[in-house]
Amino acid sequence: MRMFSIYLRRQGLDYDKDIAVVKEGFSWPGFLFFTLWAISKGMWRTAVIILIVETGILYSLNAVAVTENNLGLIIVTLTWAKGLFANDLYRMKLECQGFEIENVSVAKNGDEALISVLVDNNGIMS
Repeated sequence: MRMFSIYLRRQGLDYDKDIAVVKEGFSWPGFLFFTLWAISKGMWRTAVIILIVETGILYSLNAVAVTENNLGLIIVTLTWAKGLFANDLYRMKLECQGFEIENVSVAKNGDEALISVLVDNNGIMS
């Protein structure tokens, strides 16, 4: 079971665009394919900023003549950090767009988490 945060944009009327489900914790897609993951979430600026900062760090370390082993360790650490903070960056984007956290749910996947929040014990939409 995983934990999910459910975000709603109150002024919106379109459920497809005004509800967002965000998994808590480490993001494997953010870890493995951060740039593509960020673009798929509409976080173009974040993807570009991370690429620029990461490239700057790697060029700086290369200029200082860091050994290949240490450079590899730094790359792995940067990649791990992207996976660790990817969902937090997505939450910040949602909050900047006017989304508010509605609930936190524990479920097998995002769809089940959303259903558990939208349907109360009587089977009536909240």
